[in-house]
Amino acid sequence: MFNGQMTSGFRVIEHAFIHGLGKWDFDVYGPFCRLYYNPLPGVIFSGKKNPKLEFSPNKFYLIPQGKRVRCWNEGAQLTQFYLHFFIFERLPILNQEIIEIPADEELLNWVKKYDSIRNDSGAFVARDLLAMHILSGILLRLPPEYLRPTQSISPAIAKACSIISKNPERKRSNEELAKLTGYPLSSFIRTFTREVGETPQVFCRTKRIEMACELMSTTDSSLDEIATLSGFADRFHMSQVFSRVLGCAPARFRQQLGGGLPKRKHTIRNQKQK
Repeated sequence: MFNGQMTSGFRVIEHAFIHGLGKWDFDVYGPFCRLYYNPLPGVIFSGKKNPKLEFSPNKFYLIPQGKRVRCWNEGAQLTQFYLHFFIFERLPILNQEIIEIPADEELLNWVKKYDSIRNDSGAFVARDLLAMHILSGILLRLPPEYLRPTQSISPAIAKACSIISKNPERKRSNEELAKLTGYPLSSFIRTFTREVGETPQVFCRTKRIEMACELMSTTDSSLDEIATLSGFADRFHMSQVFSRVLGCAPARFRQQLGGGLPKRKHTIRNQKQK
């Protein structure tokens, strides 16, 4: 079964083409990126650097993860292609608030192909592949510097990141991670923080949050089950962490997935790495 992993640095987690949605107004904030294309006018974006921006039918819009913005529609109904994905590398693209990409003929043709099979229950593999193709096309149209790390990570620290990311639900102490990478404890913490941009334990927390968000997006598991699977002590612990880091409770976060729509059946299916 396809696990949704595009490359070592990106993973698509949810996508859909929706038609005829009525009122649409929600805050966008989470650990994954959001790509939107709206063939009809009337969708408004508001962020810290962009007080009010109307989405154009001639552009795709990419909101990097970790940005708090608001989106709503002022038209009678909403028609929209959306795609959610993780970026696992620390890239300059994450410093942007919103990125506009011209909707050229090639990209629009792929979106139209996706739309033509959106209601075909047997075409989920084709939709997954089209979603990845669309995202690849979008990323390849960005300025090259957006996808080029500004600071390289040493092999030992990259190993630590990989160990944490493969099993984020497993609790690992700084002492264990330092031993696995061959660093003295204080040197490991200092080097990891400098190269990754956050301490090892904050990175562990980030990966647990990402895993919980992905499970909320791609499964029907209860919040109690998700908390356990993601390495939190319980649902209440997960709620505390979400409220502190993301600014909203897990239940609220789940409600706003897919723009507040009911859960879609054609999300990319993920296998848990071991």
